[in-house]
Amino acid sequence: MINRIPNFKLKLNDKYTQELISKIKKLNWKGYKLYLVGGIVENKWEAKDIDICVSGKKILPHLKESLNKATAINPGAIDIFYKKTAHNAYDCINKKVSIKDLEFAVGMERYKVAPGVHRRLKGKWKDDGLFWVTPDYSNKKELNRNYTEDPILIYDGSV
Repeated sequence: MINRIPNFKLKLNDKYTQELISKIKKLNWKGYKLYLVGGIVENKWEAKDIDICVSGKKILPHLKESLNKATAINPGAIDIFYKKTAHNAYDCINKKVSIKDLEFAVGMERYKVAPGVHRRLKGKWKDDGLFWVTPDYSNKKELNRNYTEDPILIYDGSV
């Protein structure tokens, strides 16, 4: 069994990328803002996934369900997570953001990406019903990419 993630080549303005973003925006994000972050906002290279940061002041009852539904749209191409605040990739990778602010939550610890392919995140379940992860960006530094762009707001459902 091969354990690899499908090799997507996504650009911000490609039709398929925009279709995925449109489907995600239709879910229940009341109380949250959605930001595109990471390689997809750079638009200088083809990204392997669409990183979306869901930010908001508190965890509402519908958050976990919306995170899981968004992931289910295309688990290999969509990487969606919750953080109180969205930060740009440069600051996260270069540790200009505190460890506490780097922490993010997902709706599930393990999920099927494709037949026989699973991602596994190291973290822990908390009482809020989400799986919290402190990321390690060392592999991003190895790519030697120049991240310069700020997160792009794609949806504002904040109250």
